[in-house]
Amino acid sequence: MKRAFVLIICMMITAIFVLHSKEGLTTNATAGKTLDKKEKPNNSLRLPTTSLNKEYEMVGKYEIEVGAITRMEIWVVPDNIFLSEYEAETIGREVIRAEFINRKFHPIDVFLVDDKRQIHRGYTIGRISYEPVGISEQMYSYGGFVYTYSFGSVHSNLMPRDYKAGSYPTTKELDVYFNYLHQLNNEEDMRNKHEINKDAVKRTALLMQLSIEEVESIARRSMDR
Repeated sequence: MKRAFVLIICMMITAIFVLHSKEGLTTNATAGKTLDKKEKPNNSLRLPTTSLNKEYEMVGKYEIEVGAITRMEIWVVPDNIFLSEYEAETIGREVIRAEFINRKFHPIDVFLVDDKRQIHRGYTIGRISYEPVGISEQMYSYGGFVYTYSFGSVHSNLMPRDYKAGSYPTTKELDVYFNYLHQLNNEEDMRNKHEINKDAVKRTALLMQLSIEEVESIARRSMDR
């Protein structure tokens, strides 16, 4: 009887120990999951990754001071200027994501252009911006960021791909156009660059060995693109 009683007591103690061990394992597993969630917070400022790797060249980066805010301005030339809105958006997001890692809490504008000589002359493909929401008077005090988009040239509202085949200025024609701009003599001429300057046309025609009519036609199409 004593042996049977002792055996029963031992079995009960063993069962209690095993049950307690299982509860401990369950608690530790749950705690591990909670810890994982704490280690990977949902950061609202984290930029989404992009699925495409489009080719482009960053041709200019400038900081613009606006009060207490530093606005980053980046100019980019895609390898293929006849890209779609989605492809332009993808490039803009990639550039912004790379810049945002190094310079958090700054508004960023990415201007897509068809030629690096177009810097500060207006974007010709589109603009992708990462804008703060609810800017306060104190620097870096934002309520979050949102993307804003503007596709098409600032002058014509058209992207290069919207033009009829063969009607968009070629690289050689843009060489003529930027040479024409270089021939403008003074600031007054530059301010009126949407009006053809006959003297600059003549100088460009002579330098590029083209007719005056060719240079004027190229200049008009290029300035309106």
